[in-house]
Order: sequence, then C-alpha cells, then structure tokens
Amino acid sequence: MKKILLMLSIILILSSCNAKTQSSLPALSIIKQTLNTEISKDIIVLSYPDLELDKLTRVTLELPRNKNISLAQSTADSLLSGKGAEGHFVPFNSKAYIIKAEVSRDMINLNIGGDFSELTKKELFCSVISLSNTLCELEDIKYVKLSINDVALVASGILTNPLTHQSENLYLLYLEHLDYLTSDTGKKPETTPKYLLYFMDFSGRYLLSEVRGSYQNNDNLALDLLNELKNGPAASNEMKSPIPKNIIIQGEPLIHIDETFGKVLTISLEAPQHEMIDSKARFMIAASIVTTIQNQMPEIDGVRILINSQPIIASSIMTIKDFEDILGNIVTLYFPNKDAAYLIPINRAMSQKDYNLTKSRLLELMKGVNSNETGSAASIFPEEITEEDLLSVQINGNTLYLNFSQHFLDSSSYNSAGETMLIYSIVNTLCEFNNVRKVQFLIEGNVIESLNGHIALERPLLPNPGIIQK
Repeated sequence: MKKILLMLSIILILSSCNAKTQSSLPALSIIKQTLNTEISKDIIVLSYPDLELDKLTRVTLELPRNKNISLAQSTADSLLSGKGAEGHFVPFNSKAYIIKAEVSRDMINLNIGGDFSELTKKELFCSVISLSNTLCELEDIKYVKLSINDVALVASGILTNPLTHQSENLYLLYLEHLDYLTSDTGKKPETTPKYLLYFMDFSGRYLLSEVRGSYQNNDNLALDLLNELKNGPAASNEMKSPIPKNIIIQGEPLIHIDETFGKVLTISLEAPQHEMIDSKARFMIAASIVTTIQNQMPEIDGVRILINSQPIIASSIMTIKDFEDILGNIVTLYFPNKDAAYLIPINRAMSQKDYNLTKSRLLELMKGVNSNETGSAASIFPEEITEEDLLSVQINGNTLYLNFSQHFLDSSSYNSAGETMLIYSIVNTLCEFNNVRKVQFLIEGNVIESLNGHIALERPLLPNPGIIQK
C-alpha cells in the first residue's frame, strides 16, 4: 500500500511540473451544459412615444442576443415589434419589419417594409423620431439612413436623411415640423448640409460611409458630391478615395430621361492616356460614385459614368443595387508592436456578414498585419496556426469561451512579453463586442494553467487597457 501511495505521489508531482498540463478545472462537456442553460443578453434602451404622441419614454430592457445580427439591428427589431411597450404607441403601429440593416462606421443604413397607408402623418413622424432616437442611443451609432419599402426617406420639415438624435418632446417637435413644411423650401434650412459619402477601405474591397457637413460651392449637387469624393475622407486613417487625383471631372453632370431607367445622371471623367486603371479600380470608383449619388439624390434612377468617353464598367447605366453587397464596417484589432512592449489598435474593414461574429473577428486577427497598416505593428499568431486550430467559440453570459487545438498549445513558445501580447491581443480584440467582458481559454475542451507558464489561464480574463498604445 505504501509503495502504491508513493508512486501516486510521484505521478502527481511530475504532472504538476508541466505548465502546459491540462488543469482539473471543468472540461468543455461541463461548460457546454452551462452554455445550454444560459443565453447571452444585451441591455438596450428603447424610446417609445406615449399614447398621446406628446413625448418619448425611454424603456430599458434585457433581451437575448442574436449573435448573427448586429446590436443595432436587434435593437431596431425589438422596438418595431413592441418589446416592453405596454401603455405606449409602437412605432409604425407594429406593422413594420426590417428588410435590411447595415452598419458602417457610425451610421446604420436601415430599410424597413410594411403598409403604412393607414398611419396619420403625426403617427408616421413620431415613429421615425422614435426609431432614430432609439438607434442613436447606441454607443456606435450617430446617424440613421432610413428607407421605407426600398425608397429613401425624403428630407422634409425637420426630418433629414440621415437622421440624428432629436428632442424627446414630440409635441413641440411636431409643431416645428409642420411650421417648416409650410415654408418656401418645405424643410428646415441647414447652413452646413450633411453629405453622405462612400469611400473605399484600404484593402480595396469594401465601401465605408462617412457623414459630414460641407459647404456647397456649386448649384449642382452631383458636382459637389464628386468633388467631395475626390478630396477624400475626413477619416483618412480608415479609408481613402477610390478616384485618383489626376482624374478630371469634365463639366457638370447632366440629367436626361431614359425610356427604360427614367432619370439618368451622366458623369464624364478624363484620365491621362498613360494612366492604366484596372477593372477592380474601375469597379470601386463606380461603386463609390453611384452609391453616394443615389443615397444623396434619390430622384436619380440610374447613373452613367464615362472615362475618356468610354463606360467605366460593362454596365452602361448603374444603380445602387449593383453595389449593395460591398458595404463594410470598421472593427478594431489589437496587434503588438515589434518590440512586444504594448498593443497597437488597428482599424480594419470587414464585411457585413462577418464583422459582428466573434469567430470571424478572431480569424481576422489571426491573419496578421496587412502591408498597408502601420509599420510599427506586428503579427502575433504562429505562422503554422490555421482556422482549423480554433475548434469552437461559445458565449455564456458575458464570458467568451475559446477552444483551441493541442497543436495551438504546442506551437506557442513565447517568453513572458510574447505570451502577454498574444493573450491580450485576443482578449482586448474580442472584448470590443459589447456583450463580451471576459475571455476563457480552453485546449481540446479543457482549462489549462497557462501557455508557457507566464499568464495564468485557469479563470476568464478581463481586457487589459493598460498595455494599449495611447
């Protein structure tokens, strides 16, 4: 018996000497049981009109999170379906549904459907204010670009498009709205018009939106928009103009009536004869111009763009629908600097279907630093680590569980600084999601003590803002 006890003691001592040994803490099978009983939730604030349509009331709710859609879309859906609206007017009288919701930087492009013919003008007005105020309550949303049944909301009274946050006093707002409706212009004058512009991300794959005020220099809005696009974005660290500086706008864009399309705007550009513009660049120039023009000028049914008198792409007349699948959104990824002393935040564009998914964002981090991003940042994942090494990603409450393969553990040979950068590059990046506060690392379904003995991983980790470059 003594020999058996001695042998067991030796085995336990040897097992505890390896920092990479799997811990006796819960296995993934036990964690999955917990995950099946708890659902990730968001705390949201919905602004409902009272039954008299005189004021907005803010209702705070805790609702289950649909991980496949953005928080903005989930919030809009909750409002339109009347969650927590007892004793209040539900916007659009509960008849609205979401056709499309795309978030790009600080704006949501929202298209809602439904039959609203029976709504009074005041009910429709209060519904729009309720929707825009609710969405602008979210941390990342400042503007709401609203379309109803695929038709962009036309600016009228005090309503602009894109919409911004308004007063909660619906009674006074509606009186002001009616006052401007009966004015000469039918809308509130703005000394600084708001332009909704679409630029290209640095990878040349996505369009990103920018709302900014700018003084008009011409009587031709289309020419103003083209000049603004050529001048480039204010957020030059996130995107750029797809229109080369040496391309010249020939005269003013002209509108004519086409028997098939209706109102068509023709834009003529001139490029130096030696300038070679490949098909990808031509596509992004067209996408930026057409999306900007039709969002700002909904009366235009189609756009024709010529470069040196030739169509810019095969489609001679284009519409916004030709480019609706390339709107992206900016996410923040954290990479270490080359000396592994601190983390550098890198803004990168991702697609609408991927940016809101924790797994997709982690895979984006695993790709490393792109050539067009800051030269002081460095990739952190071992080159041999692939998507197959990320076995699963699950959320329990506000904790994200990352389950990696044994190969990931075996490939992680870091000193103290390197291990710190790897761990907190992941944790800080994924805690950018509003419903994730902590990250738990697992290997083959089991909790481990650490990767290389430097960072304790037995418990979920909070983000570390202290190691981010200021």
